[in-house]
Amino acid sequence: MDLEGDIQKEVERVLGANGVKYKAKNYADSLTDYLTLNRKYIKQQPREVLLSKELSIKQSSDPNRWNQLQNIIRAVKKGGNLNQYQSERLYQVNFHDYLLYNWNIHHLHLSSEQNRKDKRFNKRTKYLVFACVKKEAIYFLDFASHDQANIFAEENWLRIIANNWPSLLTPYDGDPIFSNGQKITTALRNELWNTGYSIGFTKVDDNAYVDPGIGITSSGHSILVMIERNEIIRWVYEHGKLIIESKTEFEEAFAKLFNISSEKIRYKARLTPRIQIYEQTTGDILFEYPNYITKRA
Repeated sequence: MDLEGDIQKEVERVLGANGVKYKAKNYADSLTDYLTLNRKYIKQQPREVLLSKELSIKQSSDPNRWNQLQNIIRAVKKGGNLNQYQSERLYQVNFHDYLLYNWNIHHLHLSSEQNRKDKRFNKRTKYLVFACVKKEAIYFLDFASHDQANIFAEENWLRIIANNWPSLLTPYDGDPIFSNGQKITTALRNELWNTGYSIGFTKVDDNAYVDPGIGITSSGHSILVMIERNEIIRWVYEHGKLIIESKTEFEEAFAKLFNISSEKIRYKARLTPRIQIYEQTTGDILFEYPNYITKRA
């Protein structure tokens, strides 16, 4: 039984299926890279569309970009692939999106014309639309130029969220340590993020907010990714240990349920995309992350 090795091979398989040439250095790195791509990737499913007041007025003041946005909105409502509007570096495991990691905000290119060099993406555009993507809905904030200085650390994105959907942000409730603290400039915030520093909160006007995405590590990885990676490593170890320590009980259960002898039992791990520990001969699923309770195939 080599559950760690199984998962490492599974990561290589999944990334390869997405056009990523990838060879993991080790088990922990493979999990980090897999979860990093998963953090950036927008899962395909129909979502409700919500538009900020700042963006809605662009229907008349910026009709060209507004019309381009409608293609994205139609894709959102149908559950289409929004990743084609993302950065061409999306599938690079060492490319980190600090705006996403700190504030849970994606940016999408507006073109719906396919990029001939890489058909996974559409053509790049100077102007982007910024959005907060949730499981059931996507909150479109506003347009901005890719060339605008420090645009990916601009606090106005949080201001728009606070003005339109304040429930998406968690305020520090007037804690003087934060709300009365010195305001960080956009340029300094951008510099700190690019050098691997997390601030933890952002002051917008007179209020301080916990950064919705939590932040980044010194390596540039998402803190949430590293937390989940460590949790998965612990989960796989504990369940592998459980199988070894309960060897007799598992063998007796398989003999009773499937009439399978102990020498034919093979415990494996796979991504489905959830992590599953299963018995290869019978296909019986023993454990599924993050759930602990067994279930039968």
